[in-house]
Amino acid sequence: MNSRLIIREIDLFRDLPDAQAARLGISARTETIRRGDVIYRDGDPADRLFAVLSGVVEIGRPSRGGRFVRLARLERGEVFGALGLLDGGRRSGTALAAVVPETHLASWTAPELEKIIAEDPAFGQVLLRMIVARLAGRLRAASDAVFTLLQAMPR
Repeated sequence: MNSRLIIREIDLFRDLPDAQAARLGISARTETIRRGDVIYRDGDPADRLFAVLSGVVEIGRPSRGGRFVRLARLERGEVFGALGLLDGGRRSGTALAAVVPETHLASWTAPELEKIIAEDPAFGQVLLRMIVARLAGRLRAASDAVFTLLQAMPR
C-alpha cells in the first residue's frame, strides 16, 4: 500500500501537508491482527502509537471478576495508544482485535516519532495539537457519560 495513502486513511493525520504525510507513511509499520488477538495489555509499557487501517479494535479493562469491560470501540481511521507516549507511562487498558476476522494496523514507535519530530519541529507541533484535540474530545465524552450516570443514580 502506498505510504501516503496509509496516512490519508487515518483521521488524525488526514490534513497533514504532503511532505509530512509521506514521512510519516514511510516510517509506518503495518500488521494484520486476528480477531481476539491482544495488541497490548493493561500495564504494558506505552511504546507505540497505533492507527486502525481496517477492522475493529476494542479498548477495555478487566473487571474484578476478570471479564473484559469494553470502554471504547475503534474503527477505520482512528488512532489509539497516544496517551502513554505523551506521558511515558504504561498502558491504561487492554487493546484487542474484535468483531471481524482480521484487523489491519499501522504503528510507530516512540523513537520513530521522536526522530521525525526532531527533523521537523513544525510537524511535532501539528502532531501534538492533533493528539491533544483528540484526547480532549474523548475526555469530554467520558465526562458527559459520567455526568449522565450520576444523574441517573438515586439520591
